[in-house]
Amino acid sequence: MSSSEPGRTRRLATRLAESGIELVDAPVSGGVGGAVAGALTLMVGGTAEQYERVRPLLEPLGSPIVHVGPVGAGHAIKALNNLMSACSMLITAEAMTVATRFGMDPATALAVVNSASGRSGSTEAKFPKFVLTGTFDSGFTAALMAKDVGIATLLGKDLAVELPLAEAVQARWRELAAELAPDADHTEIVRPLEARNGVSIRAASRDGD
Repeated sequence: MSSSEPGRTRRLATRLAESGIELVDAPVSGGVGGAVAGALTLMVGGTAEQYERVRPLLEPLGSPIVHVGPVGAGHAIKALNNLMSACSMLITAEAMTVATRFGMDPATALAVVNSASGRSGSTEAKFPKFVLTGTFDSGFTAALMAKDVGIATLLGKDLAVELPLAEAVQARWRELAAELAPDADHTEIVRPLEARNGVSIRAASRDGD
């Protein structure tokens, strides 16, 4: 149920099958809050029959529980989801840096975006809950996000898919994460941008806290 390389998952499933052991991958999304509430999204990779057999075991963990494809598909979509989330987090941080430098209140700027076409999970949840408050406690580290972005990019390369934007996100995430503590929350990715540009997009800092 952890993040892992889809190709490695398939190879492991093949090796286990030789001993009569079945492997189903079922990574999750939803963070600490989703885990506590039993409201995680589960992405299951395996046969349809395997999915039906494991579904009752997974139901207490959350909903929806989605059969996304053969073994390894769960790990694939998990990594791709986090690639998209990482991209959103970075571009939101850059946009809010510009807005703040221009003299806008970041909370107001986000409110506008969230009623328009630029909204995302980062603008609607992560920035209001973890960045503007200065808590940075989403429960998912920058190092883990970098890992998942790398998995998604490697998957694309293995499938001979050109991913110039994903590769740029990977490089930028690694660059900024290197300036954070090893256990830093992934929402802290805004800190290096604030420092480099001499601005604070955190509400607490703007209020003089």
